[in-house]
Amino acid sequence: MAIIPTLVNIKNSVGISNRRHAQYNTERNREYNWLQKCCHSAEINTNKDNDNQRRENIMNNQETIAKLVSFYGDSSIVPSADQWGKAFECNIGQKICMVNFMKFREQADYPDNEQASGIEAMMRYYEVSHQLVEEVGGEFIASGLFGGILIGDKEEWDAIGIVRYPDIFAFTKVFLDPAYQACHRHRVAATLRHRMAILIEG
Repeated sequence: MAIIPTLVNIKNSVGISNRRHAQYNTERNREYNWLQKCCHSAEINTNKDNDNQRRENIMNNQETIAKLVSFYGDSSIVPSADQWGKAFECNIGQKICMVNFMKFREQADYPDNEQASGIEAMMRYYEVSHQLVEEVGGEFIASGLFGGILIGDKEEWDAIGIVRYPDIFAFTKVFLDPAYQACHRHRVAATLRHRMAILIEG
């Protein structure tokens, strides 16, 4: 396989047009209205304690998990219902990092036979997703080529990326975002295998 661009290089090489970005903002507003309905309280309060309670209500709501599973299905490259439930046990307001191990397809696997390499498909995904991550307060703190397993069973990956989020709520907002859901097909087409681990910052 040719040398794979790191996620940072991908970030510097792509962007979203203003027109598309405006459309995404409209769709995100619709999704945020749905999030509000998941809360026990209809009033949005800027008070920190009330905001944390609002977030906790959403994260404890089984409808949120059902909505995620309904859209993303039970693919091996997305969390299952049980995995979402486990992730929601992380405390609201507690910083987390998602450590990603990725193996790309040589050729992207689009249902409509769209032609692209796995890396090209991942770049299309990253073009949208990195901005959504940053909008919820996330940041890409490390990315690069997989260098091998030093301790433990042998595994083969192409790249590793670490993304920090303010908390699990921010991470979930990305997955609920219509713009992210629209670009997720590129991630599916690009990815042969994906492992994601949660690092809870102390």
